[in-house]
Amino acid sequence: MLLVFLSDTHIGGLSGSDIFESAAELTMLLEELHHHEGPVELVLAGDILDLLRMEETGGGDPVAATLARPELRELFAALRAFAGTEGHRVVYLVGNHDAELWWNPRIRETLQEAGLVDVVGLSYAASFASLPDQLIYCEHGNQFDPASTFADYANPLDTPVGAHIVTEVVRPIGSGAAITHSVDL
Repeated sequence: MLLVFLSDTHIGGLSGSDIFESAAELTMLLEELHHHEGPVELVLAGDILDLLRMEETGGGDPVAATLARPELRELFAALRAFAGTEGHRVVYLVGNHDAELWWNPRIRETLQEAGLVDVVGLSYAASFASLPDQLIYCEHGNQFDPASTFADYANPLDTPVGAHIVTEVVRPIGSGAAITHSVDL
């Protein structure tokens, strides 16, 4: 079995605040994984989607709107093809920018009904018969950052200070957030 971990792509956001710039490269990776012989488990280890940079779309689902963006269609088609292949599984671990996935069933359903995700969790653990004394463990890691720690992922009112910085300071600034050419928010 091939086990692949991917995190922090930060896909999504309003025009001018979307920081994801690697759709073609990620599409190529997913296509390569799709053609891998044998079982593959893809663990999306948090902040794959950046729900903090997305805004409600007039009562609509911001994740569905992101999945439908023309520049991301090939990427999500590649993920769908990968996830739909026998022997492949996609595990989505929530992070600090996509914690809403944990408490908002509508978003989870959007991803699952689109055929992109098999299971959503807070952590991942695996062991292999060939190495019974070893454990592979993964979580996003935001719990080690005091500004991004959640006390209760299931509580939509639990928003760490880091989430407020992104939604109330960085997102409104948008693409004008550059301080210099080498430093930006």
